[in-house]
Amino acid sequence: MSSTTVVTDWAERTAELHRGLMPQKDNLCGAFWGALVLTAAGLDGVDQDLVALESGTLLPEGGEPPPLAGVESRLDYRLRLPLAPRAESGTSGRGLAIAIERLSGGRLAAVPVAGPWSAETVADLVSLDAQMPLIANVDTGPLWGASADRGQVQRHLDTGADDGPAADWSVGHFVNPVAVQRGRGGAVVTVRDTYPALGGGVHLQPASRFAAALRRDDGRQGGVLCVCDAGRADGLERELAARGLQVRHWDNGTPEPPSG
Repeated sequence: MSSTTVVTDWAERTAELHRGLMPQKDNLCGAFWGALVLTAAGLDGVDQDLVALESGTLLPEGGEPPPLAGVESRLDYRLRLPLAPRAESGTSGRGLAIAIERLSGGRLAAVPVAGPWSAETVADLVSLDAQMPLIANVDTGPLWGASADRGQVQRHLDTGADDGPAADWSVGHFVNPVAVQRGRGGAVVTVRDTYPALGGGVHLQPASRFAAALRRDDGRQGGVLCVCDAGRADGLERELAARGLQVRHWDNGTPEPPSG
């Protein structure tokens, strides 16, 4: 493809680990990425359940199968996790950040970014640091379906055409953007997901679509956690703010865990 491509080194180093962890356990998408980040950082014995517990993740009362067609429930929870009404269930961005920082023994920090989201700010953030894991909290409804083909991707890069397939599902979800391609007409983000059913766990999204998924039109907010060494957090916050980004947590509708 005639474009400039940036792929994060971190994504290349963790590709096998990502494949091995899929699929996520039901309702633990945020914990899936927390476990991957912590394991890749050398932490032993960290799994989705532990990250979910530390994050204050709330499972929906009465249970709820994955809303993605063709995906079977995975309910093999190792730990007992608290329940909440469906509208409040899930994982908050702040809760996931706390879990990453606490379980790493303070080695890692998760700097939150709450926007503003545009194709350009998305592309800039993904290409900011090749060593920095990003965990994005999105509404999947605005995304292209994972079956987008090379022709549709190339047209977007060349002309900005937006003729990709409809979204596979519409739900609040955590994903991992790992690369960006810039063309004459648009930019495309490579997104790692938690289910092999979605393009083998990797799909391509116009940066404009990914920005819309972060803005969320479902009455909630989205954002990105930028995971870095704790000693770098203050400098990263200043750098993000200098780029016009809002360094703060967002409200995705799930209550944040109690402090302390």
